Amino acid sequence: MSVTLLVRLHGKAGRGERLSAILQPVAKDNDIAGCLGIEVFRNSVDGDDFLLLERWESVADHQAHIARVEKVGGFKEMQENVDSVTRTYHPEDQQQS
Repeated sequence: MSVTLLVRLHGKAGRGERLSAILQPVAKDNDIAGCLGIEVFRNSVDGDDFLLLERWESVADHQAHIARVEKVGGFKEMQENVDSVTRTYHPEDQQQS
C-alpha cells in the first residue's frame, strides 16, 4: 500500500539557508528505490522551517532508504543544522472511488 509521508524539519535559528542547500538537491522525481516523489516546501514566514511531502510505495521502502542513508552518514550535516524532525505516515486509502 502506498503511503504519503509528511516530514517537518525545524532548523536551528538562522540555519534555513544551509538546510535549503542540503534539501534542494533531492529531485521531485528521482531514482530512490520505492520513492514515488518528494517535494520540499520552505515556510515563507519562518525560513528555518521546512515541510517535505514524500510519497513511497510502502513504509518499509522509506525505512529501508533511511537505513541506507544513515549507514553512510548521509544525515550528519542535516542533523547538525536541525532542532527537530517529525515524521507522519499517511497510508493511502485503497477503498477510495
